[in-house]
Amino acid sequence: MSKFQKLFKKNYSNSKTTDKISGTSGFLRINISICVFIFFAAVAYLSQVNGLANLSYSVQKLEQEANKIETANTKLLLEAAKLQSITEIKKASIELGLVEVDKIIYIDHNDLTIAIVK
Repeated sequence: MSKFQKLFKKNYSNSKTTDKISGTSGFLRINISICVFIFFAAVAYLSQVNGLANLSYSVQKLEQEANKIETANTKLLLEAAKLQSITEIKKASIELGLVEVDKIIYIDHNDLTIAIVK
């Protein structure tokens, strides 16, 4: 074997070994990269699911509060309607000692209107 053949054989055999090592190394790098990507994707997914669960809980509490306020509003409207009824007004005027007016006289003086009862 000549020197050239020995050198070629030596370089050729070294390149095969390096290719095998770098090929394995490249495959390992790809696997690690995929695993890291999957890990971060899972963390992102879990954080989004957790955020949605918290948001859903907040919406549910706000809906309950809105229902309570709506019920209270309905009760207040019914009470206001009852208090504004004619029978309630007459009853309150009797309790306060108010008298019904027969005749009202209005006096106008410089854009000031005054009512006098006689």
